[in-house]
Amino acid sequence: MMYTLVGAILALGWLGIYQKTEEQNSDYYLIFAGLVLLLFMGLRGSFTADYSSYTKLFSRYSKYTLNQIALLDKEPLFALFIKGVSRFSVHSQVHHFAMATMVCVPALIAIKRSSKNYLLSIFFFFALTYYIASFNATRNSIAISILLIGYPFLIKKKILHWIICVIIAAGFHLSAVLFIPLIALFFIPANRRRVVLLVIFVVFAVTKYDKILLFFQQELGFYSNYTSNSYGMWSQVFADISKKRLLVRSSIYIAYFAMFVMKKELIDEKSYIGVLSLGAYLTQFQLVIFARYDLYFMAFFIFLFPNTFEEFGFPKLIKTALTTTIIVLCLIWVFTSYGGEYYPFWHNIKVIK
Repeated sequence: MMYTLVGAILALGWLGIYQKTEEQNSDYYLIFAGLVLLLFMGLRGSFTADYSSYTKLFSRYSKYTLNQIALLDKEPLFALFIKGVSRFSVHSQVHHFAMATMVCVPALIAIKRSSKNYLLSIFFFFALTYYIASFNATRNSIAISILLIGYPFLIKKKILHWIICVIIAAGFHLSAVLFIPLIALFFIPANRRRVVLLVIFVVFAVTKYDKILLFFQQELGFYSNYTSNSYGMWSQVFADISKKRLLVRSSIYIAYFAMFVMKKELIDEKSYIGVLSLGAYLTQFQLVIFARYDLYFMAFFIFLFPNTFEEFGFPKLIKTALTTTIIVLCLIWVFTSYGGEYYPFWHNIKVIK
């Protein structure tokens, strides 16, 4: 219920601001939505698996010296960030709020820079991509938000800028480093034939994932800790996935690619990300750890879908009807998927000693 209420506030906030400003993309709305999402995330209490784990990390990193942080073998920026927050407060909830800020603020800045439809982008962020997941996989989500900041570097093919952006993201979660090669796709001019060939390749790769995974394990040493049943990360099947989730995600892909079918001139290099997102989504059914990369790729739909939607050029009446439908479906989605699972921080105040 709480998630639905937040979604309703976001929708009504846009309507009210639109009535005042007559601007579809108002900065006032981004500020309003950002505050709502930040407060909702930053003030929640412990109801996720990683909440207490992060609290222990806060305690550890707040006591580290800068030399100790520099010697960390991975994700030093996260430790440095926690150390910086600890200069002001060692209360665990302050650290959780700071992490929420690192998820929400970059995402909102990215929407400001890259989206042609703020309302749809906010709802894709809130309901359909990684915002809810960020309550648990927070470092992962910080990395995603930083990559979204770098989205214009992909489009403009600024290799060095993109690499720096990925390295910063990897400083919060190492998984981001695998996105450095993503920019290579933007040097391959996109057309319908190439997109179709990529779809075929992705589907083939999904069916051969076990051999590809074995290569990564044996030759590159990736994910050796995530391919054992003891980690609970192996072999997720379709029956384990909510039918609502399957319907929602499938509908997004169908609607997105349908716009390309109807107007092939909309196809460009950004379409490649949509295809790779589909591949990551299908792969996670066989290897759960790929859900991490599903989050990364799906996050780009915060721009991909709204921008394609705007570029399609729907008549005003149809555009309004479709936008309303998407918002209503988002509200139904969060209501049926997350229910009332929300606990404010005052239920479990913890102070780092």
